[in-house]
Amino acid sequence: MNRDELELTAALTDVNSKIAKLIFRVMDESSGQGLTEYSVPVAEVEHYVGTKMVELGRTLQERATASGFVVLESGHPPTSSP
Repeated sequence: MNRDELELTAALTDVNSKIAKLIFRVMDESSGQGLTEYSVPVAEVEHYVGTKMVELGRTLQERATASGFVVLESGHPPTSSP
């Protein structure tokens, strides 16, 4: 693995962890019985996680394109998704 791949893997792992924490937080808050007090509003966390997901999505798309992956004008690959 080269440096770029390591950085991408670390970023993906980080956002995956943040998604899991967000899910648990939403479940905690929606149960009506959550005892945890949060210092940041859930909307702020959602915005941060969403932004990171979009950034990483673009990075993954750029890597795929650089490796020769073909995308049609419609934005879809010529074959079905994996």
